[in-house]
Amino acid sequence: MPANQFGRYVWLVDTFRHYKHLSYKEVSEKWQQSGLSYGEGDELPLRTFHNHRKAIMDIFNIIIELDSDVKGYKYHIVNPHELEGDGLRSRLVDSYATLNQIQADSKLQERVEFEDIPSGHTWLTIFMQAMRENKVMEITHQEFGKDYANTFEIEPYSLKVVKRRWYIIANNPYYVMLNKKHKGEDGYSPRKEIRAYGLDRINEVTILDKTFKIKKVST
Repeated sequence: MPANQFGRYVWLVDTFRHYKHLSYKEVSEKWQQSGLSYGEGDELPLRTFHNHRKAIMDIFNIIIELDSDVKGYKYHIVNPHELEGDGLRSRLVDSYATLNQIQADSKLQERVEFEDIPSGHTWLTIFMQAMRENKVMEITHQEFGKDYANTFEIEPYSLKVVKRRWYIIANNPYYVMLNKKHKGEDGYSPRKEIRAYGLDRINEVTILDKTFKIKKVST
């Protein structure tokens, strides 16, 4: 999914979060003023609006539907609690909403400063896609302090920010502790391990055509 498409989804979520209730016509009018439309000043097609609502439900688990208690065919976010607190959804929407606004108004680009987060933003959307579809991924990862990278498969479970860095929490079915036997040696057996991989340490990512089921992690 292109990053600008993801940004449009976030724009729609943030717009409803701010205005609470909007008709399709009102959404389209704000869309024309946003600077994110597909063509300068273009209206938001009704079919595109509904497609965006579906994508938002799939990606963020945020439901935008008509409110039967409000006159005038107004849409609203059915489950606003998904955006409350300091969770991942809230952070993503806040971050992209700000970037969207700056993109829409070039006059602000030199007047807003951000702290650099070395977190491999390139891979965020592709990891989210794989997580949504429960698809196995092949990544090329270079551990800190190592002068070489390893390529292996993972089952992506969740994304997490720790100390300003993005990590993918994943099950690596083929991870073997250093003090265990290696593949091909007598006594070898794969160990299923939940591992955290920094996105800024990942060089290549591929979504494979096979799925997995998330397993409960024993504590």
